[in-house]
Amino acid sequence: NLKQHYIIYHTEEDHWIIELKSAYKTLWIDKKIKQMMASSSTRLPKSDHHIYEIKWDGIRAMIYLENDRVRIISRNGNDLTKKFPELTENLKCFKVESAILDAEIVCLDAQGRPEFSKVISRMHTQGLERIRRAQKSKPVFCYLFDLIYLDGQNLTGRSLDLRQTWLRAIIDQGVYRISESFEDGQALYEAAKARSLEGIMVKNKRSVYAAGQRSDNWIKVKFRKEEEAYIIGYTMGQGDRAALFGALHLAVKNKELWRYMGKVGTGFDMDYMKWLLNKIQMVSRSKKYIREKVEDEKNTIWIEPELRCQIQYASLSSNGTYREPVFQKLVEGQEDKK
Repeated sequence: NLKQHYIIYHTEEDHWIIELKSAYKTLWIDKKIKQMMASSSTRLPKSDHHIYEIKWDGIRAMIYLENDRVRIISRNGNDLTKKFPELTENLKCFKVESAILDAEIVCLDAQGRPEFSKVISRMHTQGLERIRRAQKSKPVFCYLFDLIYLDGQNLTGRSLDLRQTWLRAIIDQGVYRISESFEDGQALYEAAKARSLEGIMVKNKRSVYAAGQRSDNWIKVKFRKEEEAYIIGYTMGQGDRAALFGALHLAVKNKELWRYMGKVGTGFDMDYMKWLLNKIQMVSRSKKYIREKVEDEKNTIWIEPELRCQIQYASLSSNGTYREPVFQKLVEGQEDKK
């Protein structure tokens, strides 16, 4: 009983959309939209054009709302919809039929701080029964920070402040939440640092949405340094980690020489450690690749340096190892963060 319908093909850089329009509704048949990416800075940019947001430490995702149905697509293009049923079963918070939203999926601790290891554990959980159990023990929330399409209208060419105004108008907060923006960047910076958050985002409120591009109109300011290192071994676990591992030995390669960077034993929960240990045990055991004598050497299993991981750390110690390292993710085989 539709009065009329027609198909519109949009081609914009490296994504395309097909829309079926009618007098009553809009349905996206297929779509592939790459997210806008931020540049990095160690300083806090300040101007009248800037707004400031929390940098959520989670899984970057695009949320596709299509007539009471949600699809969740990761930054790498993987469909995560079945991983997070709490984000697909209660859609009363949305006041529109169709939209595409940029977002970050997080798990929160008792103080409301993101716990990256838990949300990654959720993403890797397999099987409906286990996912349901994890939904209770590690519930997720989805923080929305941009609106890309709204009821068939392409908003990428509109200013950020206008897109966020419309975003706030179409959401009643619940499991989906607005990532609030602030005018006082210095105050947010100090508050986020005091709460040991990952950092803040600085955005030009006049900027358009540059899909698939890294832009200086979005800048991430992190409090801790990040680096990639090779996993060259692990210590045998004790206590509640007896069946897993205690810590990972890390090293970086400088030409043909390996430099020991210390151990990392935080940043993962039990479920994630099981998944990670399975990955590590698929790598062949090897000789010791470093010259340094290390702590827990008698309790260490050395492996070939095939797996790389991303870690955060406060600074380098006097002997050149990471101070306060926290495991973030494997460089390959996991979702990228924004």
